[in-house]
Amino acid sequence: MPAATVHHSQRISEPGVYNLAEEKKMSPVVQEYNYVAVNRKFSGAEFRRTAD
Repeated sequence: MPAATVHHSQRISEPGVYNLAEEKKMSPVVQEYNYVAVNRKFSGAEFRRTAD
């Protein structure tokens, strides 16, 4: 299988101090597969419906 081509324009996140360890863990996976999906929880505000 040919190596995946990295398109930096499609990169969503940049490694920072808070996620550098996780980025390093993902590096071998990204090099092996063409697509990688990550499921993350959104830690933002909660939306509650006020009307039915």
